[in-house]
Amino acid sequence: MKNFLSLVAGVILAGLLGYWTYLTYFQAESWIIKDVSFEIQDSAGAQKIQPPVRQKQEKIIAGCYVWGPFPEKSTSRIVGKIKKAGLSEKVGMRDRFLPEMYIAYLGPFDNKEAALAFQKQFRKQGYKNARAILQGGLSFGVEIAAFPTSQEVQKFLTGPNTPNVKGVRLTNRLGEPSGKVDFIFQNISEEEHEKLSELWRGASGSELRSCSF
Repeated sequence: MKNFLSLVAGVILAGLLGYWTYLTYFQAESWIIKDVSFEIQDSAGAQKIQPPVRQKQEKIIAGCYVWGPFPEKSTSRIVGKIKKAGLSEKVGMRDRFLPEMYIAYLGPFDNKEAALAFQKQFRKQGYKNARAILQGGLSFGVEIAAFPTSQEVQKFLTGPNTPNVKGVRLTNRLGEPSGKVDFIFQNISEEEHEKLSELWRGASGSELRSCSF
């Protein structure tokens, strides 16, 4: 009987010892897993808070600017200033044309001297806006008066103020060069815009505007 009780007690003791070992081992493994998981989360969090790398980019504030007008004879002087400001690679030049008008016209004559002589004569007679045309398809003629419509020219030619000269006729003045030019600047950065503004402030009578206006 004693041997039987001793055997039962031994089995129970062995079972308790095994249970205690199980709890101790797997609880320790759980702690290890939790610690490793925490380290992974902390490492991932540290990576997320790193600030992004920013690259500095030059600001473009307008696609195109127009600076002018300037007389054709002054273009070489203006080009020199543009080159000195470091903007020569961004610039082009274009002619300015007079607006389309209907004019009372006399001519054309053989040379510009004749056109200038008639200009002088018409102005003495009171046609203060008379001018010799020295460029374009109407070259070496004289514009006596200009109007927005052909009807106004007809009225002038049949009225009491028409010049007493044979050959005066109505014609359309279209695309005639004005003798002035504009400079066109494209792809201008903020720094280049400041340089262009300095040039404009130093040139009285000129305008600086966006090409879209």
